[in-house]
Amino acid sequence: NVSEYQHIQEKLSEIIVGLETIKALIEKSENDAQLDEFGYMRPSLIPLQVISTIIPALYPRFT
Repeated sequence: NVSEYQHIQEKLSEIIVGLETIKALIEKSENDAQLDEFGYMRPSLIPLQVISTIIPALYPRFT
């Protein structure tokens, strides 16, 4: 019963927002994938680079 504890609700919502953001960026990277010069399907790098910059801030908060 976390409804009584505002700080726990805030922490849970922060985790949910972080995870949904990462999921959306991964989906964006996959949706914007293109064939490279060798015929391999490559994901878009920009969303993956964004993930790599936000993970160091999110991970300590999640643990």
